[in-house]
Amino acid sequence: MKRKPLKLKCVNFIFLSLLFINLYSQTSKLEIIRNAIKEKGAKWHAQENWVTKLPENKRQKLYGFNRSELRLLKGVNLIVLPPADNLPDSLDWRKNGGNWVSPVRNQGTCGSCWAFSAVAQVESWWKIFNNKSYMAADFSEQLLLSSGSAGSCGGGSVTAALNFIKVNGIPPEWCMTYQATDTIPLADACADWKEHAVKIPGWGFISGPDASVENIKNALMFHPVSASYTIYEDFNYYSGGVYEHVWGKDKGGHAILIVGWNDADSAWICKNSWGQYWGENGYFRIKWGQCGIGEYSPFIWNGTSLPGDMAVLTDTLKFELSQGESEIKQLTVQNTGSEVLEYSAVKSMIPVVFHPDTFNAKQGSSWWCGDADVGGYKNHWLQYLDTPVIDLTGTSNPVLKFDGFWKVEDPAGTDPPWDGWDGCNVWISTDGGESFNVINPVSPDYTCQHLWSFGHPEQGWNMGENIAGWAGSSSGWLDVSFDLSQYKNESQVVVRWAFASDKGFSTPDDSSMIGYFIDNIRIGDENSPVFINNGDDFEEMSASGFGSDSAPWISIENGVGRIESGEIYNVNVSVDTKELQPGDYLGRVEFSTNSDTEQNLSVPVKLKVIPGISSGVNTDLKNVPVSIVLGQNYPNPFNSSTIISYSINAQDHYRMLIFDVKGKLVRNLFSTYKNCGNYTINWDGKDDFGKNVSSGLYLLVLKSKRTIKSIKMMYLR
Repeated sequence: MKRKPLKLKCVNFIFLSLLFINLYSQTSKLEIIRNAIKEKGAKWHAQENWVTKLPENKRQKLYGFNRSELRLLKGVNLIVLPPADNLPDSLDWRKNGGNWVSPVRNQGTCGSCWAFSAVAQVESWWKIFNNKSYMAADFSEQLLLSSGSAGSCGGGSVTAALNFIKVNGIPPEWCMTYQATDTIPLADACADWKEHAVKIPGWGFISGPDASVENIKNALMFHPVSASYTIYEDFNYYSGGVYEHVWGKDKGGHAILIVGWNDADSAWICKNSWGQYWGENGYFRIKWGQCGIGEYSPFIWNGTSLPGDMAVLTDTLKFELSQGESEIKQLTVQNTGSEVLEYSAVKSMIPVVFHPDTFNAKQGSSWWCGDADVGGYKNHWLQYLDTPVIDLTGTSNPVLKFDGFWKVEDPAGTDPPWDGWDGCNVWISTDGGESFNVINPVSPDYTCQHLWSFGHPEQGWNMGENIAGWAGSSSGWLDVSFDLSQYKNESQVVVRWAFASDKGFSTPDDSSMIGYFIDNIRIGDENSPVFINNGDDFEEMSASGFGSDSAPWISIENGVGRIESGEIYNVNVSVDTKELQPGDYLGRVEFSTNSDTEQNLSVPVKLKVIPGISSGVNTDLKNVPVSIVLGQNYPNPFNSSTIISYSINAQDHYRMLIFDVKGKLVRNLFSTYKNCGNYTINWDGKDDFGKNVSSGLYLLVLKSKRTIKSIKMMYLR
């Protein structure tokens, strides 16, 4: 009998301990977010609220919009609105000659944000359409949930909800009150709900993948707009200010209503569905372009036209410019349909980021899969670095060796079958690069066997399970080796280094994650490699990438418009290299139209930037060499070192190589862009491994794409 109070005390102690741990965890997380806000100079405030106090499994139910479906949209119904003559500096439909926005609702722990976003837009549209700001517009989100046609508490689609309302209408709230569950049958609605239902005339997208601020503003001049965005962990703690992501992982998609904007803050004013005790009385402000807000925003409208069909007559736009130059080219399209074609052109860049860099280099420069602007990598990258085709048929026991360094997201916290988040690895092809397979290292072993970033269908790159690789930190530069002996009879070998990140956590969230580095690549037999690359020749290797990023170097002058049936139209596309480093860039121009025909309306924009003449170079034409000259080395013969003089009269990418009498590459002295001028370089008689070469005759070659010069040198030990 005496033990019962003791047992009760133990239960109370355990309960209080767990409660304390949870509160401590939340407090610690809040401090992390506040510090991140301060470090990044963001202008918003974080505080505990009812959302942050929810258990994780219930909080996850608040995010009910699957943003991955946006990538699948084809032939979308695009609305090209008449542009406003003078857009104001700010707009807020809550106080625009009256309050045209319905009160803030609370979706509860049901993933029905899609329904609240759609219904909130209908409510504001209905008040404005009837010119009655005082009118009580309160329609039934529960009817959408119970119909099951647009979604459930597990998530849904704003566009499917608008389609339902267009066809069937939406009745008042009293007809079927909100219960935050999808188990209530539609039959429980008032029997005559269709007689009380309000229908919309139609809808279309007023923005594409670029979330055009101007397009959304134009739409807001008519009425509030439904929108979606990615929620990160820090957003739950929002209590005021202009939100921008500073910390935490991608938690899911969310749909809301944009009710206005403020140019001074570069922000949208948004109505949430988490009740009036969250945020700024149920509202929040968010910086333009943050978290993908405004991409493919659906908008109630009755002015859509019958669709035409677009044919893109330009395959590719190619530019080759020196740093600081700009150029305009025309992209030609045609309306091949019988009706008016409405179009919107948006720009983006495919990130291709493997490049030689001195940052964190092993020696000189190393290959870095990273972006200097962020000091590492971004979300949802898939990056490749490939060798040229290599013939291994003359080898006996070929190996791949290189110096490797990686510092990416820690693999902890994954759920089976996944055992790592972001990661890097090595692949091989035996058919000249047509197909690749992951190869396993001799040393060090891969740390993960099922990387989320490569395999997950929505948050990764949909390659499936069993993609192994390294994750976390290598703790410095490591000697990496692979046994290629099974490929010694292959003549079409390509080796690929790969890196993948998911959508949720990257360098902007943790600055210590600086990416994937490679140096001193050797392929072939141990003492006689057939391929060498020291991280200094970006023309010899091939970098490629997948994903999408902003492209500030591309401008589209007439990217929105109407084309009459049969008309051919030119869209002006310009590139500006002022802020770009030398290298290759790949962008694209994508068209959205009002056509219901699925079409590939994407045009690649390929840009090659070569160095301009720097301010430190004398550009007096008298000092510019009249030709490319490779002088005889001095002294010659030599036994310790020799000086090589050469002159260049054209900016280009140059390589200086030394071969023995058998034609084997001994030393790569440099591979880089050169400006016009006179140069000297020293060779110390050593090969790429730092070993002294044998006495004998050597061939020195200076080459570019346009010319080649050579001399003979005699080395005596």
